[in-house]
Amino acid sequence: MHRVNSIRVTALALVTICGRAMSAAQTQNNPSRDRPGQSSRDAAEDRAQDTRGEKQARKQENSQRAAMKLCYFKDLRGMNVTRSDGSTAFEIKDVVFDRHSGDIAGYVVSNDRVIAPSEVTATTDEKGAVQLRTTLTDDSLKGRLEFDDDAFDTKASKSDTVMAWWNRFASESKKQIRSDMDMYEPEKLKSTERSEVSGTIDSLDRVRGEGSIYRTIATIRAEDGSTSVVVLGPTWYLADEKALPMRGQRVTAMVSPLEGDEERWVASSISLNGGKMVTLREGDALNPVWYKHGKADSAVAVQRRMLLASSLLGDDVKCREESSGEVQNLVIDTAEHRVVAIVVDPNENFMGAADTLRLIPVSVASPSGDDLVFVDAEKDMIINAPAAPGNLSALNNAWKLDMMFKQRPIVSR
Repeated sequence: MHRVNSIRVTALALVTICGRAMSAAQTQNNPSRDRPGQSSRDAAEDRAQDTRGEKQARKQENSQRAAMKLCYFKDLRGMNVTRSDGSTAFEIKDVVFDRHSGDIAGYVVSNDRVIAPSEVTATTDEKGAVQLRTTLTDDSLKGRLEFDDDAFDTKASKSDTVMAWWNRFASESKKQIRSDMDMYEPEKLKSTERSEVSGTIDSLDRVRGEGSIYRTIATIRAEDGSTSVVVLGPTWYLADEKALPMRGQRVTAMVSPLEGDEERWVASSISLNGGKMVTLREGDALNPVWYKHGKADSAVAVQRRMLLASSLLGDDVKCREESSGEVQNLVIDTAEHRVVAIVVDPNENFMGAADTLRLIPVSVASPSGDDLVFVDAEKDMIINAPAAPGNLSALNNAWKLDMMFKQRPIVSR
C-alpha cells in the first residue's frame, strides 16, 4: 500500500501542476457547464490554477536547487575524498546512476570498491570548488562491494555471478528496491475496463523514487481540447523499447482508470505516431512488463536501469530522432548525489556551433541501452542552450536549465 499511496499522491501533485485534467466526457456530464457565464468563470479558474501550478513548480525547483554543489564528471573522476584529519581515504573512479532520474546509486572508488552516496559529503571552498569528505576507515572500505566490470557488460548480464553482484549492490545502495516489497503492487484501479486515449503529448513529467515508483506522467491533449493525465513507465524501459514519448508527438494509449477524486489513467500499451503498440502492463492487475511476471526481482530491476557515467561519454545524441552530436561530459550535483545535466558537442549539426559545448538537463535526456541518448527538445533549444562554463560554481544558486527547455524538474514521489 505504501507504493500505491505514493503514486497516488504523486499523480495528484502532477495534476495540480499540469492544470485540471478534464476529459470531454466529464464536460458533457457536468450540467454546471451549461449555465450562463460558467465557461468564462471556468476559464478564469483554469488560468488561476495554471498560475498556481507554475509558481508551485518554480518554488519546488528553487528549493531543490538552492544548495547545489555542481561538478563535472571528468573533474570528479580522480578527485580525492578526504577524512576530517585531512588524510586521503580514496579517489572517485566512476559513478553508477539511474538513467530515469539521474540519482546516483553508488560511487566506484579506489581499490575497486563501491560505496553508497550517503558515505560521501560534499563541501565547497571559497571559490566554489567541490571538495569531498568521508568518515569511512580503511577497514570499513575493505568490506564494501568489490566493483565488477561484468556487471555492466550486456553479454555477461545473465550469469549467476553478475546477478549475485546486483543483489548485493541493490541491498547496499541508497536507492535500493525495498527488500520487503518483493511483489510489485500495481496502481489501484477504479476498474479493469480499458479504453483508448489519443491526442498530442502536451507535457511529460518524471517521478523519481524507489522500486515501482519510477514513472513518466504524460498529459495528452485530444483534438477537442480535453486533456488526460496518463501514467506510463520509466524512461529507461521506454527508450529501450524504442517507444520513448516526446512532447508534440501523436500518441494512442490503451488505459484504465485509477482510483481517486481526479480523473487519471494508467496505460497498458502505447503507440507513438501511428507506430506499433508497445505493451507496458499486462493482465487484469496491470503488472508492468519490465518486472518479469509482476515480480520486482531486485537484481534484474536495478541492473536494467543503472549505467556507469563513463559509459555515456562519446554516446550519440538524438534530438527528436535527428543526430545531434555526442556526449562530452556530465554535470553532477554532489550535494544531492544526482546527475543533473549532460554536456553535448553538437558538432556540425547546428549552425556551425561545433566547438561550443551545450548543457542539456537530465529531465529531457534519456539514455538508452545501446549507446544513444534521446533528447526531448527542438533544435533551437539546443542552439540556445547555455554553454558549458569553465566554472560551474556560478550555477549553484542560479540553476534554470530545466525551465530553459520548458520542462519541469524531476519530482520526488
